[in-house]
Parts: sequence; C-alpha cells; structure tokens
Amino acid sequence: MIARVQHFGSFRCVVEDQPVSFPTRPTESLCAYLSSQSGRSIGRQVVAEAVWPDIESDRATNRLRTTLVFVKKSLDPFAPIRSDRQTIHFSAADQDSDLILAESLYRRSRVAQNVDEERGILQRLLAIIGTDFLADWTESWTDRPRLFWREKRIEIALRLASIGIAIEDYQLAENESLRALSTDDFSEEAWSAYLRATIELGSHSRAIERFGVVRRRRLTEIGFDFSGDLLRLAKRVSTSQPKPSSERNRFSQSAREVLSNTLEQSDPHLLLPVLASDTFKKEALRKPFDAWKLLCDVVDRTEGTDEVRIRVMRLSILLAGMVDQYGTACDYAEWIIENLPESDVQHRHALNMLGFMNFEFRDWEDAWRHLHRYLEISESYGQPVEVAIAKSQIASLRWHSGEIEEALEDYRSQIDFFEKDESLSGLYNYCCLQGNMGTVFTILGRWPEAKEYLMRAHTMAIANGFDFLRASITAQMGLAQIMTGEKADGRKMAAIGLAQTYRSRYRRMHQISADYAAGAMAASGYPSQGMAVLDAYTEFRADTNHSRSVAEERFAQWIREEFGNAASGKPEKLDGQASEIVADSCEILESN
Repeated sequence: MIARVQHFGSFRCVVEDQPVSFPTRPTESLCAYLSSQSGRSIGRQVVAEAVWPDIESDRATNRLRTTLVFVKKSLDPFAPIRSDRQTIHFSAADQDSDLILAESLYRRSRVAQNVDEERGILQRLLAIIGTDFLADWTESWTDRPRLFWREKRIEIALRLASIGIAIEDYQLAENESLRALSTDDFSEEAWSAYLRATIELGSHSRAIERFGVVRRRRLTEIGFDFSGDLLRLAKRVSTSQPKPSSERNRFSQSAREVLSNTLEQSDPHLLLPVLASDTFKKEALRKPFDAWKLLCDVVDRTEGTDEVRIRVMRLSILLAGMVDQYGTACDYAEWIIENLPESDVQHRHALNMLGFMNFEFRDWEDAWRHLHRYLEISESYGQPVEVAIAKSQIASLRWHSGEIEEALEDYRSQIDFFEKDESLSGLYNYCCLQGNMGTVFTILGRWPEAKEYLMRAHTMAIANGFDFLRASITAQMGLAQIMTGEKADGRKMAAIGLAQTYRSRYRRMHQISADYAAGAMAASGYPSQGMAVLDAYTEFRADTNHSRSVAEERFAQWIREEFGNAASGKPEKLDGQASEIVADSCEILESN
C-alpha cells in the first residue's frame, strides 16, 4: 500500500485509488506539511509552530496531538505516519510524491552527463513544478517551499534556454526564457536569453518592444535601470537584421550520416570544408568527444597547410581540452608551429594554445616559454589585440606562480585596453579579465574587491551569453558574497558554480570551483563538510596529475587554517564519485 501525494497545484492524497477525505482544514494542512518533508523526522514543537503559528506554544502542541489522531484515522488502514514523544515523520517509502520526485530530478540534473540527458531531466522537472507549490493555499508554512520551487522553476527554465541557444534550438530558448520572465520579468539572465533567441528567430522587434515596457516599469517601481551590459545587448539586438533561415539550421542527422559515409569511402579531403564550418563547430561543442574523434580521423588522413585543414586542426585542439586529450592537441599545435611561418596568424594561435595546454599540464617552464614566444612574435607580426591577449595570458601564469601583485598590475593595463574594444571578442576578453581580477582578489582575501570584480564579470557574462566564463567564476563569487555578509545568496551561487562546472566537463575549471565551494561550505557554517570536500578534490587532482598552482595551494591553505579548527574532529573521508560529492555539496549549500 502506498500514498500518492500531490503538492504542486492543489493538494491531493490518494490511497488505493481512493482520494483521502480530511475532516478539517488543519487536518489536511498537517498531512500536507508532514508529507512535504520527504521522509525527514521533524520535532513535534517545530511541526506545531509551523501549522499553528499564531497561537501560543502549549496550545499548538495540544492541537497537534489531537489533529494527528484525525490524520491517522483519515489514512487508516494505511499507516505511513510514525511518531513518538519527540518527533513525527511521514515515511518516504510509503508515498509516491511529486515533491520527492522533483527533488530527485533536480539532484540528477546537477550532474547530468550530457546535454541531451540534462535537457530531458529538466523538461520532466518543469512538467512537475510548472505550477506553484500548493498554489491556492494561504497557510504561512507553505510560503517558504513555494518561493523555493518558484526560484527553481526560473533556474530550470533558464538552464533550458541556455541549452536551446547552445544547440541552436532557438524556439526552446525563447519559450523557456519567456517562462522565466513570466515569474520574474526583471531577471537579466532571462532577458539576455530571450533577446539572443529572438534575433535568431526574427522576432526581435516584438522582444525589444516588450523589453522597453518592462524597463520603464522597472524604473518606476524600483528606481534604477537594468545593467549597462544588458542595455548594450538590447541596443545591438534592436539594430540587427535577422539571419536568413538557411543560416539558422542545425547540423542535421542526415549531414552526420553523410560525414560518416564519406569517411568510410576514404575521401576525407571532401570533409574538410564541412568540418571547418561554424555550423559543425556548434554541433561539435554539443557532442565534443564524437566530434573530436571524427576531426582527428580526418586530420590524420589528410595533408597540407591550407587554411581549411588548419582550422579543422584548431577545432580539434579546442575540443581536446574538453575531453581531456591534451597529448594529441599538443602534437597538432606543435605541427602547426613547425610548418607555418611566424608571420602566419595560425602559427601564433598555435603557440598561444600550446602555452595554455602546458599550463593545463602544470608544465610551468614550457608554458612560460611558449607564451613569451607568443608575445614576442605578436609584437613583431600581430595586431595590438594579440599583444594584449599574450600579456593577459602571461599575467595569469604570474599569479598562479605566486607573483600576485605583479599580475594585478598587468591585468589592470590590459583591462584599460579591452575596455575600448566594443566588439563581441573585445567584450569577452574584458569580461575574462574582470573575472581574473576578482579571482586574484579572493586569493589575497580582499573580499569587497573580489565581489566587485566577480559580480561585474558575472553580469557581463549573463548579458552576452558567455556561459563558459560565467560558470568559471560563479563559485568564487559565491564565496566572496559569503565573506562580505551575503550568506544566503553566496551559498546559492557557490552551489550553482560547482554544478555548472561539473556539467561542463572542463576538469581544471571544475576542480578550481570545488575549492571555492569547499570554502563556501566552511565559511557558512559547515566546516567539517567543507574540509572533507577540499580533501576529496586534493585526491582527485593527484589522481589526474593536476596539482594546485602556488596561488591555488595558498588559497587551499587559507581554508585549512581559517576553518580547520572549527571542523568537528578529523573530516570524514569522501569515497564516492565526483557526481555524488557534487550533488551532496550542493544540497548542503542550499540547505536552510
């Protein structure tokens, strides 16, 4: 026997296909409250104060005792409620609850292994939480879970919108961003996704009109405007022309079959123009491992230094970082460097990528050598922007090596350069430098400055769709918020950053975010759990030959010294997979 319980929309409890009838509203409210605790035991006093908040404690406890009898009678002969003198709980094993299913799906969505899996889970979840928790109830205890799941509905809709843009399903992106705006029409992230989707669909005129209406209402109601970054995006959209529909097509299944058949027929040269296209690049970013294998097959079976083949090699190098295949990527980069002259921009790009991959390998000496060489030939042959990028890369090496103050000065000079570049690539580099500055300030423990730079970068990343950059700084922004007194928002952002970077498959970025999430747990009242996560990721790094840099180890040591004594005994060793540690850590960070 099992109770089928519905919490979203209206409350329903069905046993043996028969709806349970409750004699009074308090009886129904008590059953709904207990079943909403997902099997957790709740103290009697807590239950009484939640269901009868407006009467004194002793009377509330007496009412609980009486009402609990009626709840059990209503469910009889089914007995899912267990109670003793101290606690009460509605057994999770005895209920099929939409709330428990929603919690399970949300946990799974944090650690989905690919875009298709994540999309499917999120759509199932939205089908459950699309209406409010106990939407028509006015009992005060329902306010908190209603707000929680309303925020989750916005978050899930925005994640689906982001997926829609990534896989070029712009109708999905528009629909889900509008869903988010229907709940919070001041959400900058929702407006960013909506505006970017509508320019692809050709419906941006209506979007700009709608944005103008909400912007005026926002100024009237709260007295300040949207961020400058979102306003600049809206301006770009308002002056843009929609793309022809032929340019908006996704890489189709039939096209993938043609690629496969062509490769099997041993004519890989015919594939190079297709693999060098922007359309294939977007598909490759969606399924990087399959695309990387195809690219490597084609590159290895072709010859020459023509521009199209080099572009295919560069894409394979980019994907190699996502699928942890740096050895092949280094080989390709070195081949480009050996076979193209220093005056060729592809030679310089390859040097930059090789230096970055050496950085990934923690091969500091080669990273210094290649990036300094990149700077030298950029100064001789390249554009000023290449010189600025090279200097920014070297600044990152400097702070990782412990030269933190020097790196800050380098970053400041490059920020001044990119601030004047209004192109999308200029905005990207400017956003990246702002985030790097914020990260360096976290290493120094200069929390107000860290929060300022990280929040500025985060806002820019949202407005312009720089999802990789946003993910890379969200956890440290959460810690900076915690350290400056914004504990609730900070814990939420640390959880989001940890989960986002896990799903991204970028190992280094996720391991860095894990350190900041560990710090966020330790700094917000969970020192033992924070220390355990820090230790677990220290082992993960050792297993993958990806040790912390000098600066990263300095930060990890700060966590140990600042919060280690507050941990209750030796931190528990976490033996689970990274996915379980991520899911458990996010639940701790988002707990009440």
